[in-house]
Amino acid sequence: MAPRRKKKKAGKKPAQAEVPVSLAWKSGADSKHHFFDDAWLKFTGRSLEDEVDDGWEEGIHEEDRERWRGAYGKAFQLRKSFTIELRLRHHDESHRWIFAECKPLFDAEREFDGFSGQCLDIHEAREAEAAAQHYDLSFEALAGMTPLGVLRFGPSGRCRLVNAYWTEISGVPNHETLGEGWLDAFPPVEAVLAKEYLQRSLWEKEQVTFRCRIAEGDNQGAKVLIHARPEIDDSGLVHGAVATVRIQGRETGDVAGELEANRLEALSNLAGGIAHDFNNLLTPIILNLSALQSQVHQPAQLPRMRSRIREAQEAASLARNLVQQLLTFAKGGKPLKKKIDLDDLIRDAVDFAVIREAIEVEYALPEDLWPAEIDANQITQSIQGIVRNAEEAMPEGGTIQVTAENLNDVKNLRLGSLSGRHVHIRIRDQGPGIPREEATRVFDPYYTTKTHASGLGLAMSRSIIRQHEGEIVVDCQPGQGATISIYIPVRAAVESEKKPESKKTGDQKGRILIMDDEDLIRSSVRAILISMGYTVQLASDGTEALNIYKEALEKKRPIDLALMDITIQGGMGGEEAIGKLKEIDPEAVAVVCSGYANDPLMTDFGSYGFSGAIQKPFHPEDLGSVISELLCA
Repeated sequence: MAPRRKKKKAGKKPAQAEVPVSLAWKSGADSKHHFFDDAWLKFTGRSLEDEVDDGWEEGIHEEDRERWRGAYGKAFQLRKSFTIELRLRHHDESHRWIFAECKPLFDAEREFDGFSGQCLDIHEAREAEAAAQHYDLSFEALAGMTPLGVLRFGPSGRCRLVNAYWTEISGVPNHETLGEGWLDAFPPVEAVLAKEYLQRSLWEKEQVTFRCRIAEGDNQGAKVLIHARPEIDDSGLVHGAVATVRIQGRETGDVAGELEANRLEALSNLAGGIAHDFNNLLTPIILNLSALQSQVHQPAQLPRMRSRIREAQEAASLARNLVQQLLTFAKGGKPLKKKIDLDDLIRDAVDFAVIREAIEVEYALPEDLWPAEIDANQITQSIQGIVRNAEEAMPEGGTIQVTAENLNDVKNLRLGSLSGRHVHIRIRDQGPGIPREEATRVFDPYYTTKTHASGLGLAMSRSIIRQHEGEIVVDCQPGQGATISIYIPVRAAVESEKKPESKKTGDQKGRILIMDDEDLIRSSVRAILISMGYTVQLASDGTEALNIYKEALEKKRPIDLALMDITIQGGMGGEEAIGKLKEIDPEAVAVVCSGYANDPLMTDFGSYGFSGAIQKPFHPEDLGSVISELLCA
């Protein structure tokens, strides 16, 4: 949610001190300072020649000088941002407190290029903060009685007091919250935005409202609504800010109504977009099948019939993908994992997603990229969703850069609870970038900047990666494109699985038993398997399937593989049937088949006695691959 801005009274000119003057500097890759802006030189009363290199450090108070050198040296070595408060000599020879925010610089090739600093004169605010300490205890007593999380900040934005309810919400111990520790409650990107919103409240004297997600603890993943208000005295001086935090779903008043209205509108747009897309996909299926029915007795129409069949198949495949995306986004869509080489998968996914000639793709993928245990179809969908978003960000054309690397441990990257070996995939575009206030919302399933769009693309991508126990983050600079990073866990050194070739051919491929309560499914699967050379028998429920299996054993013509549906209306389903089948034949090979991708039988089929799983609807080649692998094992 964008911050709420207070309306200024017409005709009232803001005071000069409304926004503190920023003092800026830059250093190079050699750590030496080579630039100071006019505001800095005016503040210190020194020339540029006096300040460059390390000359400016003469103006740091002697009690703060070593602390500055330690913080700068460590950050320079690690290429990480940092903040610090120190006393700097003013042109009137007094030392004044300044707040410095320092960030690493990188050139167009992402090579480290030094540091930049933005500093604010907070001397009066610092003195006011010291004077305000006397009522901290009474404030803490009041904060302890409210059913909201409460944080109190000093004028530089450092947290100095929290109540017990904030500790309960965030999962961050009280002593770790103080200073900038409160930001550890949020994922890295959202923490950056939370800090910027708070600074806006302090520097622009505005009340702001924004949302973040809790990164750890009992409320991990929960969204919280944060309202920050500056503390301003009668003279207009900002002493600090107070923020209240509530978990969404417990809101009251106008804010709750607004959020609920936004959710309903988003759901309406989402449902409308889905219905529109699905109807568009069903239309060519229906029309092509109707045309085939009228032409089936006309041999001269055979070439046209083949074309119509191909179009119907393509439309049906797209409809299947849409349903799988919705399942993935919702509670279903659990990944069916196999060990896969990521190099080819990444290239194939990106190449398929890019459809405009004006878009070029640059790859930088190492030859030794680790394979991972993933659902190949889902990871492909995730990558394609990101690439299509990147393509849309460059309507005039441009380059999408795709890189990957092996990471031995991601623990220090602040990716929630992630640690250990991961493959890191980066997809970078050359578009206009993403406004910082929108960066936390790009993965929101109810958020889109496109007319008539459902907003499923990046939301689906994130849902897939998180169901693989990975993470996805966005890094953006307005005007400099956006980079989306995917982190996929690699639990152990694995070798990708190669599909074995079947040892059986022609009529000797094997005998398959199909158990499903849908006549159309049984007949269509039977026709496909017969065309592949298998002998097929049919059963409408578990009882019939067990009788067929027993009879086949008695006649010395055993069933080689059973394909079993989980849910049978009014009869024995796959979960019960597999147990009884194993009693009859402990070596029985069975594949569970269902449209419920979130059923535990699909994601952990081995624990129930199945040898494999396949999700409906499936392509004939996918079914053939699963069967042939198991019969060759």
